[in-house]
Amino acid sequence: MPDTILQASFPFPLDSGFGQILQNTSAIVYVRDRHGRFIFANRRFMNQFGTSAPALLGKTCADLFPPDIARQYEANDARVLQQRQVMEFEEIALVDGVEHTYISIKFPLFDAAGDVLALCGISTDITVRKQRENLLYDVAVKLCSIPDESLFEDVVRYLGPRLGVDFVMIGRLGDSAPDQVISVAACENGQLITDLNYDLLGTPCAYVVGREFYCVPRGLQQLFPGDNMLSSAGYESYAGYPLYDSADRPLGLLAVTHRAPLNDIPFVESILKIFSLRVAAALERRMAEQEKRAAEEERRRLSVQLKQAQKMEAIGQLTGGIAHDFNNLLTGVMGYISLAQERAEKLQDAKLDQYLERARSAGRKAGELIQQMLTFSRGEHGVPRVVELQQRLPEFVSLIESSLPASVEVDVQVADMLAPVRIDPVHLEQVLMNLCINARDAMDGRGRLTLSASSLQLHGRVCESCQQAIAGDYVAISVQDTGHGIAPAVMERMFEPFYSTKEIGKGSGMGLAMVHGILHECGGHVLVESQVERGSVFTLLLPSAAALMEGVAQAPVSAMPRQRRLHGRVLVVDDQPVVSEFMQDLLANWGLEALVFNHPLQALECMTQQPDAVCAAIIDYTMPKMTGLELAAALARLRPQLPLILYSGYREEIDLVAAQKLGVLDVLRKPIDEQRLLHLLLPWVETTATVLK
Repeated sequence: MPDTILQASFPFPLDSGFGQILQNTSAIVYVRDRHGRFIFANRRFMNQFGTSAPALLGKTCADLFPPDIARQYEANDARVLQQRQVMEFEEIALVDGVEHTYISIKFPLFDAAGDVLALCGISTDITVRKQRENLLYDVAVKLCSIPDESLFEDVVRYLGPRLGVDFVMIGRLGDSAPDQVISVAACENGQLITDLNYDLLGTPCAYVVGREFYCVPRGLQQLFPGDNMLSSAGYESYAGYPLYDSADRPLGLLAVTHRAPLNDIPFVESILKIFSLRVAAALERRMAEQEKRAAEEERRRLSVQLKQAQKMEAIGQLTGGIAHDFNNLLTGVMGYISLAQERAEKLQDAKLDQYLERARSAGRKAGELIQQMLTFSRGEHGVPRVVELQQRLPEFVSLIESSLPASVEVDVQVADMLAPVRIDPVHLEQVLMNLCINARDAMDGRGRLTLSASSLQLHGRVCESCQQAIAGDYVAISVQDTGHGIAPAVMERMFEPFYSTKEIGKGSGMGLAMVHGILHECGGHVLVESQVERGSVFTLLLPSAAALMEGVAQAPVSAMPRQRRLHGRVLVVDDQPVVSEFMQDLLANWGLEALVFNHPLQALECMTQQPDAVCAAIIDYTMPKMTGLELAAALARLRPQLPLILYSGYREEIDLVAAQKLGVLDVLRKPIDEQRLLHLLLPWVETTATVLK
């Protein structure tokens, strides 16, 4: 059939309904005959390429388009006509000199006999979509090329100009405050921003974290009037995409804001979604690595702490053992000094008595030192007592001066009418000693050390060690030095166990931790003020205590008249011969016979056979095979009315309630108070003296 007939008899008149559809569709529609000549083109075609029907009809692609583009069209047409089926192509065309991309669907038109008459094409401009695809591809390539080390910073810097927004932020949920977003990386107009924390409540981020993509194209400040950050920066639009970890738990968000309305929201969502996957994975890895490092650091710290604790325990055991042995030796020394004083008194040798009294005074100080060693080694809680600071502080100064060089000047200032405090006196000395030694070291052995005590009313202060608020009336003991001061970084950690700024081997790091423990055990706190190169002030805050809280003091023991001798037999059980021999001599000096055993089982065997052989029993608490309390219980079963007296180098280790139930008269502390022992024995040996004479 001639082509002119095809042109003249185009099957769809332009004024028909179908013809109107072809003319008004947004797609480009055209028909070319078997020789490639245009026999129809709709209005969109004419407008797109700037032509008209008279100028177009009968023309070929080579007449209208550049050669390379025309050849592409002709090749695609030939394939459709040859294969006689619908085919789809991606084709290029120049529109006003700008390259556009089209998806063209081409198919043959047949006559009634099934012969090909022409080719029809429908082309849709996909330039914008293609640009997006290319952009997304570039984004994906860029995302893959960013190293993990700089991922977050590079992402926020890249997304700003790519999306045409002013501000980009990657945020994670706070560890201790899940209602707060902590900035991982943020960038505003090319400038990185650090230390940005963002509360979720009342902000658009609250609609993103743990939820889904959220966008406010415009009117952002009107929707969130309480968000000061948005109003101060003048942001108008917002978009955010949530971040989740591999277990689908919320991590944070990736968000952008702009000072103008946001356009092309689907594209913004696509970009944020692509980046959110990589960002979330990297954030999860970083958090896992941080947790791993923290766990490793915690294991390392605990390992060091365990080793230190084991070392301290070993030192404590060694100290306790040495102190216990010295206490036994000191019991003999002090006892024989007492006996020697009695002999000197009989001989009326005043000079000898003076020498012995000085030896006895030195022995008492040694006993106090041994008691401190035992307290340290056992780690027991202190025994709170009412302490008068007007008396105690000057005594302490005389003790500490021996540990300070002459180049350190010591000043003591104690306020008048100062209320007493309730604390273990030994623990108070430990605290003050520790602070004074630290002050000495801070001054490099030269400067002024001031100890002061006064009443203090506090409100709105915070304890330096426990960070609790402090309010109320306290008795304040201050230790002030003129040393180098304390750096802020050290102030934050100095009360931590095992933390020390001293050289290795010169400090255990337990000193201020001990201060913390002792003070808080008795309801106290500590304040610290320091200036670098100006010195430091440690202020101990102790609650005041009434004198009656000390309880009823033990009545003083009156000594037995020297000229009166006693008669009777007393059981003495002590595994240390040096102590048992002294006890034998002491009792003999009073006229009493001592039945001595160095093993508790031997003593029990003897008493089992002769339960009435003695009028009283004096028993050491710490012995092998059987404790003194266990032996006392066995003797109480053999002879319920037998007077029992226990003694020990560390009285606190004995269950006093259990001892009282057994009928134990008292538990004495080594070195033994001889007058107290005599006072306890006197009623029993006198009532049985005629029987045991």
